[in-house]
Amino acid sequence: QVVMTILYYLFCLIPAFVSRSIYDRGDKSLKNSEEKEARVMLLESWKEFEDKSGDQEHRERIDRRMPKRIKKRRKVQTEDGTDAGWEEYFDYIFPDDSAAAPNFKLMQMARLWKQQQQQQQQQQDKDS
Repeated sequence: QVVMTILYYLFCLIPAFVSRSIYDRGDKSLKNSEEKEARVMLLESWKEFEDKSGDQEHRERIDRRMPKRIKKRRKVQTEDGTDAGWEEYFDYIFPDDSAAAPNFKLMQMARLWKQQQQQQQQQQDKDS
């Protein structure tokens, strides 16, 4: 976090196109690694930079790179291998992450269907 803050202020001192290329290289490097939270922090810092010194086109470009935050569940096991229940955690789905795209699309459709079902149920309850 401290490094990100220092970099942000350094980027304010150098030309914007140089800052963007550094942010872009960092994003590509973190994309190849599996450090999603670090990549999110980098993109948020880049977004702040563009909000203060960029134009509308650059802001939109960063907005398209921002991930969706989703809640997931995973099974937790104790050291001896017995089930200890479920743990909820947040994961990030990046728009350019092609491996997660089909699953993400399916989850979006399921969430939309569930919302429609709830709305229909609420409408039926009001009518009754």
